[in-house]
Order: sequence, then structure tokens, then C-alpha cells
Amino acid sequence: MTLWRSGSELEPSSELLKFTSSLEIDYRLYPYDIRASKAWAAALEEAGAIDDQQRESINRELDNIKEELDSGELELDPELEDIHMNIESILINRLGDTGARLHFGRSRNDQVLVDVKLYLRDVLIELQKNVTGVMKQLLDQAEKNEETYMPGFTHLQPAQPISLAHYLMAFFQKLKRDFRRLRSCFDAVDVLPLGSGALAGSGLAINREQLAQELGFSRISENSLDAVSERDFMVDILHALSQLGIHASRLCEDWIIWASPSFGFCEFDDKFTTGSSIMPQKRNPDIAELIRGRTARPISSLHGLLTVLKAQPLTYNRDLQEDKVHLFSAIDCVSEWLPLLAGMVETMRFNSERMSEALEKGYPEATDLADYLVEKGVPFRKAHNQLREIVLMAINKDKRLEELDLSDYHAVNKQFEEDLFELLSPAASLSRRDLPGGTGPVSVKNQIDAARTWLLDRDYL
Repeated sequence: MTLWRSGSELEPSSELLKFTSSLEIDYRLYPYDIRASKAWAAALEEAGAIDDQQRESINRELDNIKEELDSGELELDPELEDIHMNIESILINRLGDTGARLHFGRSRNDQVLVDVKLYLRDVLIELQKNVTGVMKQLLDQAEKNEETYMPGFTHLQPAQPISLAHYLMAFFQKLKRDFRRLRSCFDAVDVLPLGSGALAGSGLAINREQLAQELGFSRISENSLDAVSERDFMVDILHALSQLGIHASRLCEDWIIWASPSFGFCEFDDKFTTGSSIMPQKRNPDIAELIRGRTARPISSLHGLLTVLKAQPLTYNRDLQEDKVHLFSAIDCVSEWLPLLAGMVETMRFNSERMSEALEKGYPEATDLADYLVEKGVPFRKAHNQLREIVLMAINKDKRLEELDLSDYHAVNKQFEEDLFELLSPAASLSRRDLPGGTGPVSVKNQIDAARTWLLDRDYL
């Protein structure tokens, strides 16, 4: 018999029970359900609802159930809908009326939410650690490549010279924001819903502040209707994972392009490539491509949960059971590829020679020459247009800017002098942009030093 049906009512069909079951989804919550139930038993004793002997019996049997679940020897009943009702049913079967007292004053609405939040606190800490793992590898690679020069791109066209270290530190900054979003999510999760009951609050005089302290929450929910109906913290997490996925996808996209023979900027370690079933020469960047593809999952999970929530009347409705489908799917997906991303960054081999050769194409020094004219008093827009004339001249002559004669420059503007050729090296270009945040060597060194300090000072709570 289901726990929520009287003996005079007909049992639901097996098809209906299968449709309403979430056991496969919420099974992972059993350690947290045990922990929250033991804390609830202590609260019941303090409120006078059970005595000390009953609480000890409940705790002892809950520990036994956890050990049996840990070992896999305990068989669960899928007709009992979820892990929470399974644990309660087993407890009642073993302890009788004593076990049946545990649910007094709480609802599955606040029970499930506290279990999920306890689970998410552990998950968020692990995700933050994995994000900083990727950041560390980016930082290590940046330190090795402070003097590796390459073209920066806009519209996938050569734009201006940058250092590879500056590029890598750009992704460090993106992941730093992702870390902060996950850290902020921890704060959103750190609110105890237990004691809210089904919607109106517990019918028992529970000391919720003490219960929060027992379970490690910093504060309690302030409105029971809101507590059982809100899933903002889940939306926050899914948004954070979606944004993290977007950043990972962009990094993978760059390196997939860079690894092609047409670019040759980098080479994936063999662990992160596969061969072709028909073409023996191929080394496909499949891991990067799969990460790029799987980052769509948290985005779709975010959209899915928002769609579930958008038409929910207060307070609880059964379609909220779908929240964990979207949440857990995104968590599992990101938790799988995030350590792989760290390994991929760590083992990436960059081809500084090919990057340097690429700086000889596309005239990335043109902006420096426009700035040169501005420094001689030419309005920027006029200098910009004159450099465009010079670039077109170089294209027509099939020459690089440093291969043109000074007379070619004088044909456009007599203010050019011989020292213009000193600007036409990547190192000179970078040194002109050594302001804070720029690609200059001092700036990049400062970025790296600050990043190292930031990583050393991290906590995850």
C-alpha cells in the first residue's frame, strides 16, 4: 500500500505508479535524506513529539538503512515513488509506530527541498574546485607563453598582435566569473526550508534556527509559501552552468580551429583525439568537439526548468517533480567534462613558430601605424583611412608592411619617417599596449601574478 492512501481506497495501477515514480532520479539523495531525517528526529524530541529512546531507535535504524544502501544490498520498491518514501516505508516496517512518528510536522515538500539543498552544497563545492582546476592549467600555460606572439582575431580575421599568455588569461577571467557565479549559488542554496511543511508551516513548534545550525545552514526561510514553491536557486545554478559551458565551448571552438593544418597553432595530446574510421591520416579533436556539443545540455536544462516554473500557481504542484530532472542532468553533464577540460588545457602543445608566421599575414600592425600618425597630429579617422590606403598598396604589391619602402609611405603621408619600421614587430606592438589589462608584457605579468594570488586565496564556501 502507498503511504498516502487509506485502506478503503483503491490502489493505483502499476502504470500510474511507474509514471509518477522519480526513484531513479532522486536515488542520489538518500545520504542527505538520512542526515536530514536524523536532524528532524532531534527536533521532534526537543519539541516533545518523541522521547529519547524513540529518537535513538530512529537514528540507529536510519544508519542501518544508509549502510545497506551504501553497499547496494537494500532492495527498494519503485511503487513508492521516490527515495524519501522508500526510506520512510522501510523505517516503519522495521520500527512500527516509532518509525511512523518521524514524518510528523514535515511534508515531502520541505523534506525533498532540504535534501536537494544539502546535496547541492556538496556539488557546488566540487564544481568550484573543478573550475579552479581548469584555471590553474590556463595560468600554468600562460606563464610558459608570455613571449609567444600571435594574431588576435575579430570576425576570425587577423586584427592586432597579442601574446598567447594574454589570450589564455582572457579565459582565466571568464572562468573566474563562473567561479563567482557558483559561489553566489552556494549562498542562494544556504537557506533552510525544513519546517515549512506542505505550505503553511509545520504544525509543531520546531526550533528552526537550531535545526538550521544542526544541518549547517546559515539562515532559515522567511515565508513557508515561498520556501516550498521557489526554485530560484536551481535556476541560478543552471544559469551558472550554462555560462560556464558557453565559455568552455568557446575555448574548444578556438582550439579545434587552431589545431587544423590550415592554422597549425596547437596540437591536442593523443589522449584527446581519435582517428577516422576511413581516413588513416586523421587526428580528430573529438573530446573538444564533444565538450563543445555537450555544453548545450545545461542550456537546454535551464530552458526546461524555466518552462516548468513559468505557469506554476502557488504553492506546490506535481510538475515541480521535473525540477530535478533538469538540475541533475546539467550537473552530471558538466561534472563529467570539466575535469577533461583541465586535462586538455594541461597537455595542449602550442606551435609558437606557426603563430609567429601568422603575424606576417593580414597586416595586424596597421593600427600601430595609424596611432603613429595620430601621435604626429593627424586626426585618427584621417590616419585610419590613410593606413587603409597603405594596406591596399601592400596587397597590390604582394608585400608586407615592413617590405614597403619609405617612399611608398610618403606617397600617402609625408609625416612618416624611418622610425615607423621600428613599430612593425610583435614585441613593439605589444609594448605600446602595456596599460593595465592590455596585452603588453608588464600588464600580462601583473595579470598572471594577480591570478596566482587569487587562486591561492580561494575558499569554496
